Amino acid sequence: MSMDTDWQVCVDPRKQKRKQRRIEQDQCPHLVRPEKAQYLERKLNVDNLATALLCERSRELQQQGWIYTRVLRPEDIVKNEEGWEYTIIDDFNKWGDKLLYRREISQD
Repeated sequence: MSMDTDWQVCVDPRKQKRKQRRIEQDQCPHLVRPEKAQYLERKLNVDNLATALLCERSRELQQQGWIYTRVLRPEDIVKNEEGWEYTIIDDFNKWGDKLLYRREISQD
């Protein structure tokens, strides 16, 4: 057997995923994690909330600095606060609920 054998480091995929999540969390602390999304879906009793919070559009918004704020029911009215701008992800479930995101207006 040759001594020049290349060794491969076997890394547990779960550890890699955990490490990747920690890196993302450090870069973007307001990013909604899968555990938090599932917890919110159960607590608020909103269909497809976890899926909507983890979708590509939601993730892109969060990486751009938008912070998940709340779920808007069709009958809810949003009161805009000064210093914040808002955006919405429409109709993520059959009830017509929306996800509200906000970010601080930069004072340039």
